[in-house]
Amino acid sequence: MVKDNRIDILDSYRFIAILSVMLYHYYSRWTPPINNVSLYPYGSKYDHFSYGNLGVQFFFIISGFVIAFTLTRTDSFIDFWKKRIIRLLPSMFICSFITLVVFRLMDTKMLFLGSHSIKNFIFSLSFLSPEIYHRIIPFSNLKVNYINGSYWSLWPEIQFYFVASSFYFINKKNFILNISIFTILIIFLNYLTLRVLDNVQTTNRLGLNISNQTIESYKFWITDIFNYVSYSIYFILGVLFFQLHSKENKRMSIILLCICLFILLISNGGFNFTQFLPIHLVFIMFLLFVGFIYFPKQLNFVTMNPISNIGVASYSLYLIHEVIGVLLINKYADVFGKYDYVFPIFVILLMICFALLSFKYIEKPIGLYLKKKLIH
Repeated sequence: MVKDNRIDILDSYRFIAILSVMLYHYYSRWTPPINNVSLYPYGSKYDHFSYGNLGVQFFFIISGFVIAFTLTRTDSFIDFWKKRIIRLLPSMFICSFITLVVFRLMDTKMLFLGSHSIKNFIFSLSFLSPEIYHRIIPFSNLKVNYINGSYWSLWPEIQFYFVASSFYFINKKNFILNISIFTILIIFLNYLTLRVLDNVQTTNRLGLNISNQTIESYKFWITDIFNYVSYSIYFILGVLFFQLHSKENKRMSIILLCICLFILLISNGGFNFTQFLPIHLVFIMFLLFVGFIYFPKQLNFVTMNPISNIGVASYSLYLIHEVIGVLLINKYADVFGKYDYVFPIFVILLMICFALLSFKYIEKPIGLYLKKKLIH
């Protein structure tokens, strides 16, 4: 159901994505083997959510759908970016500022040193990768980072917004076909390039004279600076699902979706079905969108108000939850004694309450005010 330019079921999918990410951060991310020491009092005993980080990829697919949907309701490139800034920046400021204050007041163990930093707070408002700053200003001794590690996913999002809005306003009629071909092409070229470079560093059968410095430089730029290449396939899945949902060029959409799924599998070793791999969870994401498009009535149960409302506020929930939540777990979970593993559930509820209140009383009013002032 589309309501106030929102699609209820996508908000429910956002809830699924953010819940999986939160469970990952509260039970799996900050304990060995991913982290050197456990920041949870319960250690790694409940490390059952190691695949929860794929909620970010699910967010990327949702974002691809939503941005394609938004572009069709936007008059110009400038208006699109005004809408994005209005949507992203107020929440980022609020959540980053709260993170800074909480850590300066409560993090006596210095669990996350970067979250104490004013310069990291300021830099996080740019949505850029820290590596861009370090590469552009290499002579600077001022090192910056995100104030919250989970902010890394915002930079691929920004790159996608630029690519999608550019393709759309250059040629609206062929937008989806053009951006899909572009994405498939850059993924293929990058995959081929990496295979060649890896061969140069091992057997070098082709006899190419490429220095290790050049190889490492390419890998740095493609993984740390323009990492959109690594995640573009998820965004394009969402774009193609939007076209399938809008009932335009259905045959082309299905063909391109199958090609994208094949690319995902082959580039991540997904055709090794002898063991379960994280990439196989993409099938679940894929099926959820197929269900949304072809069996919407059967999925009405997931659009219940509590679930979809949390999904609406999932952006600020994503921004606020990780380091503050882990700090609270580290400091207070042991008051539950042998039931310390239950404490993250209370943290999740606390974060949800914050996100809902922030969205309703701060972010939404600010957004409406800015739209009246900036978008005509």
